[in-house]
Amino acid sequence: MTLRLILLRHAKSDWHAGLSDHERPLNRRGRLAAPLMGAWLREEGLTPALALVSSATRTQETWERLGLAAPMETRPAIYEAEAETILEELNLTGGAASPLLLVGHNPGIGDAANRLLSDDVIGDFPTAQAAVIGFEAAVWADVRPGCGRLLALAQPKGLV
Repeated sequence: MTLRLILLRHAKSDWHAGLSDHERPLNRRGRLAAPLMGAWLREEGLTPALALVSSATRTQETWERLGLAAPMETRPAIYEAEAETILEELNLTGGAASPLLLVGHNPGIGDAANRLLSDDVIGDFPTAQAAVIGFEAAVWADVRPGCGRLLALAQPKGLV
């Protein structure tokens, strides 16, 4: 595998009266889950070379609580994006930073994972789940639907 992509759905968020969907923070469960996922990524040697994170509060907070020492770009287009937009953002990423972490929202993140995979189908994509997908590609601009292979799938409840 030349390139590795980690698609991570934000950790569990809270519903606060008076806040827009974009401004929702993580709830207690989410604040506990994100560090678990960060530890798993480090243990698996998957500290990202670059992270692309939605502009929503819950994705930004998930990123912060992962505790990963890596460069991060906020990508507003990822907020509530459909699979096509997520794939476009991936293709717009210059170079071959790998692993590349993308922190986003469902259903787009789960749909994007399924479109990228060649033979694996991921069912439900719960909060804080990570799918690690490998590609035989030199740069992100070359990644296309159906060309990926599922390398790992993890979620917080499976780590405790």
